[in-house]
Amino acid sequence: MKFILLTLIALGMLSGCATAPPQVVMTAPAVVQRPYLRDIVPASSLSCLREPSHDKVLTVRQAAVFIVNLKKAGADCRQKLGIVRDMIQREE
Repeated sequence: MKFILLTLIALGMLSGCATAPPQVVMTAPAVVQRPYLRDIVPASSLSCLREPSHDKVLTVRQAAVFIVNLKKAGADCRQKLGIVRDMIQREE
């Protein structure tokens, strides 16, 4: 009888110590959606002024106009490239 009583007490004590296994909750890492650069860059920044034609430069005046237009086209492209470069650097 003592054996049964001790067994019941021991079982009662063991069942009191038993706990449910801890639940492991897996969470997915946060997804950071970044816009594509093509969605950010204005279309006007993706094309430059055309390089002037230099087929038949006959006079000094025509040569001067050609050089001015060439510099203007280069400045236009450098400005637009600067806009795109700034956008990329802000994203980093």
